[in-house]
Amino acid sequence: MWQHVAAMLVAIGWSLAQMGYALADILRALNGNPRPGADRKAGKPHPKRRRG
Repeated sequence: MWQHVAAMLVAIGWSLAQMGYALADILRALNGNPRPGADRKAGKPHPKRRRG
């Protein structure tokens, strides 16, 4: 019984943490601050390569 309760609490805590990380990423993106370690070139338009 207690193992089931503990497993449910862990699962709920993990899912809340994942939602918190996702919300923080969204807020950082809205503010224009990329996540540390993220590719800084992501989202910027790339120049088209010319073929000779």
